[in-house]
Amino acid sequence: AAAAALGATLLYGIAASYTKRHLTGVDPLAVAAGTMTGATVVLLPFAVFWWPAAPISTQAWGSVIALGVACTGIAYMLFFRLIATTGPARTISVTFIIPIFGILWGALFLSEHVSPGMIKACATILVGTALATGVIKWLPGMGTRRRVSAK
Repeated sequence: AAAAALGATLLYGIAASYTKRHLTGVDPLAVAAGTMTGATVVLLPFAVFWWPAAPISTQAWGSVIALGVACTGIAYMLFFRLIATTGPARTISVTFIIPIFGILWGALFLSEHVSPGMIKACATILVGTALATGVIKWLPGMGTRRRVSAK
């Protein structure tokens, strides 16, 4: 699971930079559709190979379609539009706060326990994201390093 999370993080960064460099001017809907189609082509053989023996319910199919279209599809359109308007570095910072929402939804809908360590981690994520996006400016004297001339 940790390797998958690290791999996803790496691929998000590559996708954002690639999109800004090579797909500038392409409609975000087209980029999102291409991304979803490519993912379907890559994952379909795995789905066929590991197809469950029990029939898949209509509710499960509906959930998959809703997650694919409503959640992932719309999120990708927004993601690629943000890359076009704000750039990859600021866009990718949106993904930093995903763990916070995971904790929030787990607590609200699944009655999961939120520990003090989780709250500290969320605060660290928020401060780091604010610093990375420029919402919080660096402290005075902590700006860019002064260049020392080589004599």
